[in-house]
Amino acid sequence: MIEKYLSIPYKDGGRDFSGCDCYGLVRLILMNERGIELPSFDTVCNIEDFERVKKMFKQVDKPQDFDLVNMKSRPPFFAHIGLYYKGSVVQAYMTGVAIQPLRRVERMVKGFYRPENEA
Repeated sequence: MIEKYLSIPYKDGGRDFSGCDCYGLVRLILMNERGIELPSFDTVCNIEDFERVKKMFKQVDKPQDFDLVNMKSRPPFFAHIGLYYKGSVVQAYMTGVAIQPLRRVERMVKGFYRPENEA
């Protein structure tokens, strides 16, 4: 299911299969796989937009598939997110979409978030 997203190239502000940034990838997967629609900001590099998105989620201790993963970021970005899936984190980098085992990126994780309407 997630495999079809792995070939998406990186595109700043991208929101579809032709290219995505980290927020665009999360938005695309949640819409296609869970029917959850997130706002379509041009970018989520600014903290205000990211905080607005986070309000649609509740923080959880143990992630489940399709939970948002809030990650530490480096300049020029102010926020970086991915999705938890089967013990891994799916995320978009400037080199494209990657899936990495959670244990490899744990030190970068700031928190896990589940959509408010899910258990």
